[in-house]
Amino acid sequence: MMFMGIIVLLFGLFLDLVRLPFGFAFFGAGLIMIIISLFSKPAEQPEPSKPGHKFCWFCINEIPEEAEICPVCRMRQRERS
Repeated sequence: MMFMGIIVLLFGLFLDLVRLPFGFAFFGAGLIMIIISLFSKPAEQPEPSKPGHKFCWFCINEIPEEAEICPVCRMRQRERS
């Protein structure tokens, strides 16, 4: 969120620099996003409820860890990096 706040803040500065409207609004929104990101903690990663399972990359259903193709959406699973 901090990265996006910096981008929005810089966009607001650019709009102010070229005298386009709403630059102050983007600058303020970017500043608020940066401040919020300093005080918020990252979301916890969900764990599958059954041991030996993982989440499908596409449909988010629980599937066996050794599955190469999801039985629900039929999409090939990519390797974790």
